[in-house]
Amino acid sequence: MQGVVSKSVFKSLLTSVVASLFALVFVAGVASAKRRDRSADKVATVEIDQSTQVLNGPTLQPGTYQVKLLGESGTPQVGFYQNDNLVGQAPAKLVDEGSRSNETAAHFNNANGSRVLTQIDVDGWTKSIQFGSAGASGSAESGQ
Repeated sequence: MQGVVSKSVFKSLLTSVVASLFALVFVAGVASAKRRDRSADKVATVEIDQSTQVLNGPTLQPGTYQVKLLGESGTPQVGFYQNDNLVGQAPAKLVDEGSRSNETAAHFNNANGSRVLTQIDVDGWTKSIQFGSAGASGSAESGQ
């Protein structure tokens, strides 16, 4: 009888260990997915060194801006923040670049004597943020 109880206890213990390991792996997977999703928070820092017009958006004065993606469905909006204050926003398009960007870079077009922000590549993102019909862009400058 003692041998039967031991087998039963062993099976119960083994079942508990397997269930615990499964739960641990599941929780770790969910936590990992949430960490990956945090990269989807879509926030970046961009330096603007001279007055710049965002295509279909605000004119930004020189300074450091937090750029936040305000929505990804339909036509996403990008907000430009300074000192936690929204200074403007513009419609944008997310374009899959096929690989992660190695740095945050703002791309400008210097047409008609004014500087226009056409695209932002964000360090670690696989998509670029494009404003208006972002065609060929001029100089690029790093933010972050």
